[in-house]
Amino acid sequence: MKTQSVVFVAILFLLVGLSGAFATGAPEEETWDLPQTGQSTYYGLGSDGSLKKGVVWEDNARFTYIGTSVLIDYLTGLMWAKSANALPRTWAAAVDYANQSTYAGFDDWRLPNLREMRSLLHYGRNAVTWLDGVGFDGLQSARYWTSTTFYYNTANAWYVHLSQGGSFVAPKSNSNYVLLVR
Repeated sequence: MKTQSVVFVAILFLLVGLSGAFATGAPEEETWDLPQTGQSTYYGLGSDGSLKKGVVWEDNARFTYIGTSVLIDYLTGLMWAKSANALPRTWAAAVDYANQSTYAGFDDWRLPNLREMRSLLHYGRNAVTWLDGVGFDGLQSARYWTSTTFYYNTANAWYVHLSQGGSFVAPKSNSNYVLLVR
Protein backbone atom coordinates (compact mmCIF):
# COMPACT_ATOMS: atom_id res chain seq x y z
CA MET A 1 0.00 0.00 0.00
CA LYS A 2 2.88 2.40 0.79
CA THR A 3 4.36 1.86 -2.67
CA GLN A 4 1.04 2.73 -4.34
CA SER A 5 0.76 5.90 -2.23
CA VAL A 6 4.27 7.01 -3.14
CA VAL A 7 3.60 6.37 -6.83
CA PHE A 8 0.27 8.24 -6.63
CA VAL A 9 1.92 11.25 -4.94
CA ALA A 10 4.73 11.26 -7.52
CA ILE A 11 2.20 11.18 -10.39
CA LEU A 12 0.17 13.94 -8.73
CA PHE A 13 3.26 16.20 -8.43
CA LEU A 14 4.14 15.48 -12.04
CA LEU A 15 0.65 16.37 -13.26
CA VAL A 16 0.47 19.54 -11.19
CA GLY A 17 3.85 20.63 -12.55
CA LEU A 18 2.90 19.78 -16.12
CA SER A 19 -0.49 21.49 -15.89
CA GLY A 20 1.28 24.77 -15.16
CA ALA A 21 3.46 24.31 -18.24
CA PHE A 22 0.45 23.55 -20.46
CA ALA A 23 -1.62 26.37 -19.04
CA THR A 24 1.03 29.01 -19.66
CA GLY A 25 2.48 27.46 -22.79
CA ALA A 26 6.15 26.63 -23.23
CA PRO A 27 8.29 29.48 -24.53
CA GLU A 28 9.52 29.15 -28.09
CA GLU A 29 13.06 30.08 -27.12
CA GLU A 30 14.53 29.99 -23.65
CA THR A 31 16.53 32.93 -22.38
CA TRP A 32 19.52 32.63 -20.08
CA ASP A 33 21.23 35.10 -17.80
CA LEU A 34 24.66 33.78 -18.75
CA PRO A 35 26.98 36.41 -20.20
CA GLN A 36 28.49 36.39 -23.65
CA THR A 37 32.11 35.26 -23.69
CA GLY A 38 33.30 38.37 -25.49
CA GLN A 39 34.55 36.43 -28.49
CA SER A 40 33.37 38.22 -31.63
CA THR A 41 35.71 36.84 -34.29
CA TYR A 42 33.98 34.45 -36.68
CA TYR A 43 35.68 31.03 -36.66
CA GLY A 44 33.05 29.20 -38.67
CA LEU A 45 29.36 28.42 -38.56
CA GLY A 46 28.29 27.50 -35.04
CA SER A 47 31.36 29.04 -33.38
CA ASP A 48 30.94 31.36 -30.42
CA GLY A 49 31.99 34.33 -32.55
CA SER A 50 29.16 33.63 -34.99
CA LEU A 51 26.41 32.77 -32.48
CA LYS A 52 27.18 35.41 -29.81
CA LYS A 53 24.74 33.78 -27.37
CA GLY A 54 24.27 35.15 -23.87
CA VAL A 55 23.64 38.47 -22.20
CA VAL A 56 25.51 41.41 -23.69
CA TRP A 57 27.64 43.31 -21.24
CA GLU A 58 29.54 46.51 -21.76
CA ASP A 59 33.08 46.73 -20.42
CA ASN A 60 32.59 50.21 -18.99
CA ALA A 61 29.33 49.30 -17.22
CA ARG A 62 30.29 45.91 -15.81
CA PHE A 63 32.70 47.06 -13.07
CA THR A 64 32.31 50.03 -10.75
CA TYR A 65 34.67 51.31 -8.08
CA ILE A 66 33.55 51.34 -4.50
CA GLY A 67 35.99 53.70 -2.85
CA THR A 68 39.42 53.37 -4.39
CA SER A 69 40.26 49.77 -3.50
CA VAL A 70 37.44 47.48 -4.61
CA LEU A 71 35.42 46.81 -7.74
CA ILE A 72 31.82 45.60 -7.92
CA ASP A 73 31.09 43.27 -10.83
CA TYR A 74 27.49 44.01 -11.80
CA LEU A 75 27.37 40.94 -14.00
CA THR A 76 28.05 38.50 -11.14
CA GLY A 77 27.37 40.60 -8.06
CA LEU A 78 30.86 39.86 -6.69
CA MET A 79 33.19 42.36 -5.07
CA TRP A 80 36.83 42.03 -6.13
CA ALA A 81 39.97 43.51 -4.63
CA LYS A 82 41.25 46.06 -7.14
CA SER A 83 44.88 45.32 -6.37
CA ALA A 84 46.32 41.90 -7.08
CA ASN A 85 49.80 42.55 -5.71
CA ALA A 86 49.89 39.48 -3.45
CA LEU A 87 52.98 37.36 -3.98
CA PRO A 88 52.64 33.82 -5.33
CA ARG A 89 52.00 31.24 -2.60
CA THR A 90 50.95 27.65 -2.11
CA TRP A 91 47.24 26.86 -2.14
CA ALA A 92 47.01 26.50 1.67
CA ALA A 93 48.90 29.76 2.16
CA ALA A 94 46.62 31.45 -0.40
CA VAL A 95 43.50 30.26 1.44
CA ASP A 96 44.94 31.52 4.76
CA TYR A 97 45.97 34.85 3.19
CA ALA A 98 42.48 35.41 1.76
CA ASN A 99 40.66 34.36 4.93
CA GLN A 100 42.85 36.59 7.13
CA SER A 101 42.83 39.62 4.83
CA THR A 102 41.33 42.90 5.99
CA TYR A 103 41.88 44.57 2.63
CA ALA A 104 39.93 47.85 2.23
CA GLY A 105 38.40 47.36 5.69
CA PHE A 106 36.52 44.14 4.86
CA ASP A 107 37.25 40.93 6.78
CA ASP A 108 35.29 38.39 4.72
CA TRP A 109 37.61 37.98 1.72
CA ARG A 110 38.20 34.53 0.24
CA LEU A 111 39.67 32.81 -2.78
CA PRO A 112 37.24 32.77 -5.71
CA ASN A 113 35.88 29.39 -6.74
CA LEU A 114 36.59 28.13 -10.25
CA ARG A 115 33.43 29.56 -11.81
CA GLU A 116 33.93 32.95 -10.18
CA MET A 117 37.53 33.21 -11.36
CA ARG A 118 36.60 32.10 -14.88
CA SER A 119 33.94 34.83 -14.96
CA LEU A 120 36.81 37.32 -15.25
CA LEU A 121 38.02 35.87 -18.54
CA HIS A 122 37.21 37.71 -21.76
CA TYR A 123 37.54 35.32 -24.68
CA GLY A 124 37.87 38.10 -27.22
CA ARG A 125 40.84 39.87 -25.61
CA ASN A 126 43.87 39.28 -23.42
CA ALA A 127 42.39 38.94 -19.93
CA VAL A 128 45.12 40.88 -18.14
CA THR A 129 44.96 43.83 -20.54
CA TRP A 130 41.17 43.82 -20.44
CA LEU A 131 40.97 43.59 -16.62
CA ASP A 132 43.56 46.35 -16.21
CA GLY A 133 41.43 48.47 -18.55
CA VAL A 134 38.28 48.02 -16.45
CA GLY A 135 39.99 48.94 -13.19
CA PHE A 136 42.08 46.08 -11.78
CA ASP A 137 45.65 46.85 -10.83
CA GLY A 138 48.75 44.68 -10.68
CA LEU A 139 47.44 41.57 -12.42
CA GLN A 140 50.04 39.24 -13.85
CA SER A 141 49.90 37.14 -17.01
CA ALA A 142 50.07 34.13 -14.75
CA ARG A 143 48.18 31.51 -12.74
CA TYR A 144 45.67 32.46 -10.06
CA TRP A 145 44.44 29.97 -7.47
CA THR A 146 40.78 29.14 -7.01
CA SER A 147 39.28 27.62 -3.88
CA THR A 148 38.13 24.60 -5.90
CA THR A 149 39.89 21.34 -5.11
CA PHE A 150 40.27 18.79 -7.91
CA TYR A 151 37.88 15.94 -7.04
CA TYR A 152 39.98 13.19 -8.63
CA ASN A 153 43.13 14.00 -6.66
CA THR A 154 42.52 16.25 -3.66
CA ALA A 155 46.23 17.11 -3.42
CA ASN A 156 45.50 19.32 -6.47
CA ALA A 157 43.41 22.45 -6.99
CA TRP A 158 42.12 24.39 -9.98
CA TYR A 159 43.72 27.60 -11.13
CA VAL A 160 42.97 30.05 -13.95
CA HIS A 161 45.79 31.23 -16.19
CA LEU A 162 44.93 34.78 -17.15
CA SER A 163 47.14 35.03 -20.23
CA GLN A 164 46.13 31.63 -21.61
CA GLY A 165 42.47 32.11 -20.77
CA GLY A 166 41.94 28.62 -19.40
CA SER A 167 41.59 26.65 -16.20
CA PHE A 168 43.95 23.88 -15.19
CA VAL A 169 44.87 21.68 -12.24
CA ALA A 170 48.11 21.86 -10.26
CA PRO A 171 49.49 20.42 -7.03
CA LYS A 172 48.50 22.53 -4.03
CA SER A 173 52.20 22.72 -3.16
CA ASN A 174 52.82 24.90 -6.27
CA SER A 175 52.91 28.68 -5.90
CA ASN A 176 50.33 30.75 -7.79
CA TYR A 177 48.98 34.29 -7.48
CA VAL A 178 45.93 35.34 -5.46
CA LEU A 179 43.01 37.59 -6.28
CA LEU A 180 40.58 38.30 -3.42
CA VAL A 181 36.80 38.16 -3.77
CA ARG A 182 33.84 38.62 -1.45
